[in-house]
Amino acid sequence: MITTFRNHLKAFSLVIWVGIFAFVAGGSALYVFGPFSRGSNNAITVGNVKISRQQYQTMYSNYYKTYSKLLGNSFSKGMVEKLGLKNLVKNRLINQAILQIEAKKDGIKISDASVALEIESNPNFSRSGKFSEYAYNAFLNSNNITKKKYENSVRNNLLMRQEAQRLVGNVNIPDNLVKEKYLSSYEKRSYRYFTINSSKYEDRVRVSQDNLENFYAKNKEKFKIPQKVVIKYINIDIKSTQKFIKIKKVNEKKFYDSHPDLFMSPAVVHARHILIADKNGNYSAALKKAEAIYKKLKKGASFKKLAEKYSDDPGSKNRGGDLGYIAKNQLVKPFANAAFSLKIGQISKPVKTRFGYHIIEVLDRKSESVEPFKKVESAIGSSLRKTNAYQNLFNNAKRAQMAWKSGDTHIRYPIITSIPFAYNGTLFGDNTKNVYQSAVLIAKNEVSSPIKIGSDRYILFKKIKIIKSYVPKFADIKSMIKKDVVKAKSEEYAKKLGQRVLKAVRNIGMIKAERKYRLKFITTKPLLIADLSDTLPSCLPQTLNKLKKSKAEICGKDGLYTIVELKEISKFDKKDFQSKKVSIYNRLRQVKMANILNNKIKQLREKVKITTNEKFINSI
Repeated sequence: MITTFRNHLKAFSLVIWVGIFAFVAGGSALYVFGPFSRGSNNAITVGNVKISRQQYQTMYSNYYKTYSKLLGNSFSKGMVEKLGLKNLVKNRLINQAILQIEAKKDGIKISDASVALEIESNPNFSRSGKFSEYAYNAFLNSNNITKKKYENSVRNNLLMRQEAQRLVGNVNIPDNLVKEKYLSSYEKRSYRYFTINSSKYEDRVRVSQDNLENFYAKNKEKFKIPQKVVIKYINIDIKSTQKFIKIKKVNEKKFYDSHPDLFMSPAVVHARHILIADKNGNYSAALKKAEAIYKKLKKGASFKKLAEKYSDDPGSKNRGGDLGYIAKNQLVKPFANAAFSLKIGQISKPVKTRFGYHIIEVLDRKSESVEPFKKVESAIGSSLRKTNAYQNLFNNAKRAQMAWKSGDTHIRYPIITSIPFAYNGTLFGDNTKNVYQSAVLIAKNEVSSPIKIGSDRYILFKKIKIIKSYVPKFADIKSMIKKDVVKAKSEEYAKKLGQRVLKAVRNIGMIKAERKYRLKFITTKPLLIADLSDTLPSCLPQTLNKLKKSKAEICGKDGLYTIVELKEISKFDKKDFQSKKVSIYNRLRQVKMANILNNKIKQLREKVKITTNEKFINSI
């Protein structure tokens, strides 16, 4: 998986550099900092552009969280080193700075109107299909960003995007490459394979006392318990802060009156329909059937019964075609136009959409309306308290810090004693390392400065004690050592067995190898390469793609090995290829643009002086 992500880093580079690669959290677009500062306390300097430690830390944190989400349970802190995440962030920041420098040389300027359009077209700031000033301000408040700072970041992104497009120029992809990509992504294949799992052979492993003691002596660092700290801490979070905030009713009413778009209920119709789906693109047959049903309805037949009998919509069929109350923006355009043009009780002629033909009946209509203040008063108060809490969260943390310095009795938040935790622990999520390092450096019982944990929480702490690192005695961890020795020996056996089975498959075929080694081969159904990851988890897509028919290979590591051979390749599907051709072309074009930009930036980097604070970067 690491290799797969490394292979995609270049493909990501274009969109990362120009700000298109946006990480979205909690329904809001992430703030992208910029332009870079020209002050001190820098992590990187590119020409006369200075990138602060805070800017580096912010981007690193965003990348860390994003890869953690992408890789899920397989992500670990050790993987950060293997992915080269720190260097990736460093190079992205350098490349962005170079784009800024070149954009300035080229005289590129971004107008206020362009910035406003970019912000107003952001779907995260939209309510009822329109830009919402409230949603925009709520985003700024929740991320503790001023409007000017965010708008400068948008301007900076637009600037880099234009400069990147100028450097890249026009890019086209030949048809043969599009077809090759289609085949590698969408061609279905079936495989035959054996799986060898070392865990099945662990009960065969015999170990002596000498084996265990030798392993312990050679691997003491592996069993070393890292240094840990214990702290007393308090949480200052949004929930606890809201308790101390009161919103006056006059302010709730003022907010209600000034933001009518937030409380608007769109016009809706209560409709039911009968869908006659096209079968394999045969719209004429679907239309003919729909028209016959429409004639029955005009003669007085029960809409509900005909829907239950004929409709191809599984979601509404058993309800007599009833869709309930629906707004216009919930529907495909042809259906919406027809439904909202009908009077109550009126039935439409068959309406064509991409799903087939629909016969629609409107049962009721409700006009656009505004929710009464009384109904939303409580929700407004809650929202304003939350917004106020975000705005005052840091100030509350500073006040709590001063109070705690006066003594534990002055604190109105619960004081929690932590479990012992190490620098690579998870007690405070991604911020555990920062808390640990601060705890090591701070004097015992001194109150720390506020440390931000995520987007809605600060902590303050006092250090109680440090527990020094140590290697447990052999007798205390003998059972753990035995498990490791047995695991290592069984993995070694599985690896050798895998090579013997591979050789046999190549020489005498899979069926005879099955009998010889008493293994059971499995044949997959025809699947896309991407869908084989669950069936053949130890085999990378590249390995499976390169396999020739009846040519066996082995893949896997760490005790899980698969001997696999290609059994069959499905026929080329011309119709499916045509339907996916445009999206494949666009993906390939994006990758090619990234590669061109990569090379252009590389050349420009050689012409500018770049200095990096490696000590700081390595300390992250």
